[in-house]
Amino acid sequence: MTAQALTALAEAQAVRRERATLKRRLAATRPRAAAIGAGLTVLAGPAPRVAGMTVRDLLVALYGVGHVRADHILDVTGVDPATTLATVSVDERRRLTRGLAGLVGPQPRQTGGRRQRTVARQDGAPAARDGAGDGPAPGGTPTTGSRHAR
Repeated sequence: MTAQALTALAEAQAVRRERATLKRRLAATRPRAAAIGAGLTVLAGPAPRVAGMTVRDLLVALYGVGHVRADHILDVTGVDPATTLATVSVDERRRLTRGLAGLVGPQPRQTGGRRQRTVARQDGAPAARDGAGDGPAPGGTPTTGSRHAR
């Protein structure tokens, strides 16, 4: 290998090492508000070796954010996930700050795996029957496979 190739390889390894260190530091910062504050500090003035990192990678590295919340924030703010930290505009930075600020504070707890939804009754719709088998099936005569048909 040439000296130029070895220098480029060493620089690439240093960039990967510094980004990995930053991601570990952000993931270890507790509570979530402190991690978001540290992430906003990086967003405001990224180090030269970290400047090529994408916004999505930074958000995912934050403690308590993860892939789902990062994608939601990027979707709500309209920031392209592939935008590098060096090319984030002032307006995008402002929108990301507001989006991340919404994650700070107590979050509603969900009990169980399913949320209960309410269904509005449509005007003119028939009321639900009290029990199974209250009357004939809608449409008239029973079908041939029914146990009531003889």
